[in-house]
Amino acid sequence: MNTKKKENNSRHHLQLARDLASDKLKAMDLADVVRKAGGIFQEEDADMGIIRIDYIGKQVCIVKPAMTLTCELDDWAELGGPIKLREEIFILHYLIQASGKLPTGNLIPFRNMDGGMTYESIFKARAVNRLSGAFSNREELLMEIGKRFGGVPGDMGSVSLRLRVLPHVELALVLWKGDDEIPLSGNILFDESVLDYLPTEDCVVMAETVVGRIIRVFNQNIDKESL
Repeated sequence: MNTKKKENNSRHHLQLARDLASDKLKAMDLADVVRKAGGIFQEEDADMGIIRIDYIGKQVCIVKPAMTLTCELDDWAELGGPIKLREEIFILHYLIQASGKLPTGNLIPFRNMDGGMTYESIFKARAVNRLSGAFSNREELLMEIGKRFGGVPGDMGSVSLRLRVLPHVELALVLWKGDDEIPLSGNILFDESVLDYLPTEDCVVMAETVVGRIIRVFNQNIDKESL
């Protein structure tokens, strides 16, 4: 199968997943959903309304009845570009699964999640290793870039960033400085309440997406410095 066909098939599957999630959300009590998810619901009438929810420091809107996601493109240009389809899917899943439980502050590694051992190699390749590779010898810049996403300093490793991805979903990106013998290493930890909001597979996508956005902003800064 050629690359173009693979891309088309992949997008088709993502669109199906998005449509299924949208249909499921339509059938739910949106006022209750938003209360549990930490968002705002502005109902215009029985058929129309807007869900407003924060995502990595910026607001996104899900418009009823289609349940399509919209955002201000200018806002997202500085955070690595517009919302992707995969992000839209896990934001919808977050709303659907929201329990109302608040983050506990207790961070756990990915392997401790349900099925985490099964996906751990994928999680490391797509998120942790990319994070470590991008900030090797420049780990102090993680905090500088992370502030644009609403991140705050953590208290782990050599450098760590606490990030509220969605209202009740928090991550910690952690880097440990290397030396002549040991290379820089990293990890991504999750508040233990995350599975009240997202399945394990979505946690992989969420971490990968957040790291990807941070790296894109980091690279944009490097490009500007080289001009």
